[in-house]
Amino acid sequence: DHSQGQHLRVVEVLGSAIREADAFVELRNDGQLRLDGHHYTLSIGHRTPRPLQRRVIPGSTDALTPDTPPTIQPGQLALIVDQTMDDEHLRRLACESPIASDVDAMAVKNPMVASSLKLASAVRCLPVYTLGGAYQSLGAALEKSNEMRLLRGEEVHDEIHGFWSYAPPNYAVERVSDEGHDVRLSPLGSTPGARNYFELDGHRPIRVLASSPWRIGRRIMDLQALAASQPDEATAAAAEIDALLGGQLPPNPMAHAFNEVLDSATQRARGALYQLNDMEAVEGLTRTAKRGLDVHLTTDGEFMDDEGYRESHDALRDEGVTIQYDLDENGENRSGTMHDKFLVIDGHTTFTGSYNPVVDKPFRIHADNALLIQSREVAALHEQELDIMAAGHFGVSKRDHGRAGGDRFVDGSRVTVRFSPGLTYSQRKRRADALKAGANPVAACDAVVPSSGKFSIQDRYRTLSPCGGPLDVLLTEVARATSSIYFVSFSLSLDDMIEVFIERHASGVDLKGIVDPTVSTRPQVDALLDAGGDVRYTPNSDPDCPSYITPQSACPTNPNKVWLHHKFVVIDYGTDHPVVITGSHNLSEAAEKKNDDALVVIRDRAVAESYYRIFRETFDHPQTLGARRKTSDLPALAITQVVPSLDPAVPSEIELSNFDSQAVSVKGLQLWNRERSLSLPKIELGPGERRRVRIDSSGAADGEIADLVLNISGGPFITPRHGLVLRHGDGRWVATYDPYLAEQNLPDGVAVPKGLNAQSWQYDEAQLAALRMQLLGHNTTPSAPIPTWEPAGFYSNWLDEHDVTNAGLILMQSAAAPWHPEPTP
Repeated sequence: DHSQGQHLRVVEVLGSAIREADAFVELRNDGQLRLDGHHYTLSIGHRTPRPLQRRVIPGSTDALTPDTPPTIQPGQLALIVDQTMDDEHLRRLACESPIASDVDAMAVKNPMVASSLKLASAVRCLPVYTLGGAYQSLGAALEKSNEMRLLRGEEVHDEIHGFWSYAPPNYAVERVSDEGHDVRLSPLGSTPGARNYFELDGHRPIRVLASSPWRIGRRIMDLQALAASQPDEATAAAAEIDALLGGQLPPNPMAHAFNEVLDSATQRARGALYQLNDMEAVEGLTRTAKRGLDVHLTTDGEFMDDEGYRESHDALRDEGVTIQYDLDENGENRSGTMHDKFLVIDGHTTFTGSYNPVVDKPFRIHADNALLIQSREVAALHEQELDIMAAGHFGVSKRDHGRAGGDRFVDGSRVTVRFSPGLTYSQRKRRADALKAGANPVAACDAVVPSSGKFSIQDRYRTLSPCGGPLDVLLTEVARATSSIYFVSFSLSLDDMIEVFIERHASGVDLKGIVDPTVSTRPQVDALLDAGGDVRYTPNSDPDCPSYITPQSACPTNPNKVWLHHKFVVIDYGTDHPVVITGSHNLSEAAEKKNDDALVVIRDRAVAESYYRIFRETFDHPQTLGARRKTSDLPALAITQVVPSLDPAVPSEIELSNFDSQAVSVKGLQLWNRERSLSLPKIELGPGERRRVRIDSSGAADGEIADLVLNISGGPFITPRHGLVLRHGDGRWVATYDPYLAEQNLPDGVAVPKGLNAQSWQYDEAQLAALRMQLLGHNTTPSAPIPTWEPAGFYSNWLDEHDVTNAGLILMQSAAAPWHPEPTP
């Protein structure tokens, strides 16, 4: 009954599986109520409907409560699988990644860190069902019919008609609208347990917003190009360039995005904003209030009498906007900081991240990010926190009030929210002692204070799963990393998290990050560098100009002065289970112990794609500094074509191209698919030469069909949804191939590929020529008074993913015909 919030529908089907037991049907709850799968039956073709029966995965949180039937939460996915699917394969599809190592065997010295990890030892999984009755094989049933009905009692609740039985092996059919016949092949193969590639009904409930740290330099380059192509614009362009070099800053795109969200409001806008003096954002708030809507803001008391904020705060109050400061019971600014940066619109839209609606610092650009989430459930968590602060409770005084977050689902992706502050040292200590004494996770969360017999951990944290605050979530998510940890953080002082970073890196996890230069010499950064991590920092002043010179506009040769304000971590990008941690939490002790901060964790391929690009944009920039920045000895090699395979009997193939003017050997380089790596043998590529590399797991390689054949075991090495890196033996990247497609990352004029058109990726000849110029150091702006921001002369610094750069665009082709972008009408 859709009117009562019951709306369960089939969103993905794998019917043509290489192994019959791997077939699955994926469901999603698009209603507003929790649903019990046992109330449904599934009919494939004309067969008798079969009931959905629960399947419990060993080692999961469901296994701890086997008598409690799983419910499908609003926005959550569920899987129907073959009865013969083995537990290990099912766990990979349906569950979050486990803690990567046995906690007792991890090189973690702090017992409180170990306790956080032990609490998360039982993984959370999607609800999983099999078909009851006479079905012996779900795969066999799906191969015989291309229609399906989902029933609740006698009523047909949903139906779908597809061509899954005719799809290539291990390619799933995904639904693209509410219509049961509107389905397409997923360009990523099959993605069970993950948000679908296609946005159903054109709805985008999760968006990533960001402001580039290099927008001054980019604007200067655009103006130079404009002046060169249109002489009548040259004078105006030159004047704007002079202004930018003199310290004028271009508008912050985040302010425009912030106002777009405000303009969508029809009832109310409520927010907790640490700083607020950007008049563009202030105008958006006052405009909302003028429309008669309720606008209520909480901000930090530090700015109540600050001259730099008085104009904006007065303008807001004059229009009826309520401003609440985080004052203590004596009316004084408290010691903690109201550091939140989120806005809730109409109880269903949440704007959250690192962005403060504040003017850029003089002569420095703020680099920020934000998530825009359309979800009543996520919005309710944030409004609950706003209610607590509206009642006068901030920081540590919130401990006895409400809940410190929760877990919700948006369009199939799990979203975890945690609000600061977290647990105290004594609470973590009692929890650790209980676990050491043999208590299970639930009992450890219920540890009591011996003197009073009361729970040590307040209900605000104790009722969460697992119990704890933001730090507990940070530690457990990082400890799940098996492939990579990439972070961009304004601050970095959480020693417990640094310990887990180092432990994961020692186990082979790729560790890279960027921090603001104000913290680049902290001991935590030194510890990561000493452990072999690659941590860099952005320029916030001219490299050739002493830092004490004021104003900094007196150092004009580098306009890219950056206030790197991001606070995010991307875990296991390019794998089946990427995780993004973001929000206002600074990865600092203050954020955990006394501030008001919000931490958001989202498990989603498209979101990870967006944040990975923000990371790479900054990490690879030629002006980003770092101890391990040497690239002059890296070869100018590119991965110019990839033909992935999901079938172990069908080899994968890649093409390597040498863009150097001299011969290059690949000996000592590795191909890494973010799960395992292959070392390349001695083979030489001449100037401009291309070589095909065939990667065969079938054991029947034919060396004549490729220039180089690598035989491997363990299944396909390159699939449509896995990232690929060509790297030096010491871990430095030479080239990458990233197959993820997020529609929001495609450039204007490029359509989303349909069906299998993304099965093969390649450059066309024009783009290869353009890329060759960049790799060989072609100067596209010879008259520029500043260094061009594009890399030149070495490939590792070029953003070579599929979307677009100033250097080139990777095009896609199917086996039948090349695919090219169509111009925007």
